Amino acid sequence: MYVFEDTNPYVDDLRLVFRLIPNYCLGDAFFYLSLLPVQSLTSFETPNQWEYGITGYDLIYMGIEAVVYFVAVVVLDHLVLANKLSLNCKRVSPAFKDRGLDSIEDSDVVQEKERIQSGHGEDDLIRLHGLRKVYPQKVAVNDLWFSIPAGQCFGFLGVNGAGKTTTLKMITGDEMPTQGNAFISGVSAIKEPWKVRRHIGYCPQFDALHPLMTAEETLAMYARLRGFPENKIDGMIKYLCERLTLDQDNQHKRPAGTYSGGNKRKLSVAIALIGSPKCVFLDEPSTGMDPVSRRFMWNFISETMTSRAVILTTHSMEECEALCARISILVHGRLRCIGSSQHLKARYGKGFEFEISVDEKNVDQAREWIADSFSGAKEIECYGGSMKYKLDKQNMTLSQVFTLVESNKKEIGITNYSVGQTTLEQIFIHFAKEGDRELACISQGQDYVSRVSIHEPIDNEDQETKFK
Repeated sequence: MYVFEDTNPYVDDLRLVFRLIPNYCLGDAFFYLSLLPVQSLTSFETPNQWEYGITGYDLIYMGIEAVVYFVAVVVLDHLVLANKLSLNCKRVSPAFKDRGLDSIEDSDVVQEKERIQSGHGEDDLIRLHGLRKVYPQKVAVNDLWFSIPAGQCFGFLGVNGAGKTTTLKMITGDEMPTQGNAFISGVSAIKEPWKVRRHIGYCPQFDALHPLMTAEETLAMYARLRGFPENKIDGMIKYLCERLTLDQDNQHKRPAGTYSGGNKRKLSVAIALIGSPKCVFLDEPSTGMDPVSRRFMWNFISETMTSRAVILTTHSMEECEALCARISILVHGRLRCIGSSQHLKARYGKGFEFEISVDEKNVDQAREWIADSFSGAKEIECYGGSMKYKLDKQNMTLSQVFTLVESNKKEIGITNYSVGQTTLEQIFIHFAKEGDRELACISQGQDYVSRVSIHEPIDNEDQETKFK
């Protein structure tokens, strides 16, 4: 419009309107600065670059907008938060009800809930009071009660979509719960999220990294946002890069966009630990890491969590057993069990886990032999020629199991076998399958009957659902 004579008279008026957009002011100033050499040739004198028509008005507009827009963002942020709080206070119940699930709460989960409701755990760094989140036609998180004291790493397990990430978002104030509350160092994450965020470090499920910034620049930026003393930032960056093996091959001096998935996770963990926050939330932190780097991270977390509370979500049972003093399993938004690794194994994994592999044509023969040789043996699963059974410890010792298998190995056609204690992974899979059966029963209007421990079998005539 500036170039053509027909539209040139409207340029100045439109510039007044378009200058309300800061991006336009910057581009407009550069454009008219680029015209100065041409104007000096035609008018035989160089115009002043600070004139109102060149950069003057643009700079004035940008100066005013910097203040006005910043204030507007702060006001809108507080208005949105106030609106979320008012909606949360209404405690609107969902139009639908979770049928059949209230009656299958585990005694350990009930005990933890009663402990918090009775006032115990008030000094714990993290406390969840009946946290619940309902989306349209879906209960993402349902009535969570637990607390985590200083010095404890809490394992938060669940299949994809179980509600782990949603729970962490509510604790950090990123999502508002439908009901309940969460407290970090005694501060409500619902009413005062800006105070809570001073005490937490968060490694999200998806890396929040700028691809053009190096690890050093990223850590320095977050350290300044945290209010870390300027004279200690370099030492802190060097320490974190060394402990998380980001300094190998000068990775910390390269843009984050060139990192592998494992190195991006390392950097996200380092960001979460900046400033030694009291509470740290690690959402699948070891995804993509090689075994050596994973071990370095485990050691670092173990050494630095003496005075902090850590919530760890992971799909690695090995990682959970290495780091977590207590473990919980979340199924369809509901806490199904809670306790130490050994407690869960002792309660839900009674007996031996017996696995054998045979030719598919010998499966029926192997099944009959197991039923005759091992009293009370219960089949867990059978895929092709691989069979898995639960054996009762009271009926047989390990030496008797090995003796029977070795003496009948050739006759039955057993190619390989193993006997061991129930693993945490098998307990996790058990709860995941049970959760699917719950939904199948409820969707068909039936009452679900919960099986207390993993050694109880699924009825052979109905592998998918179990009804009362």
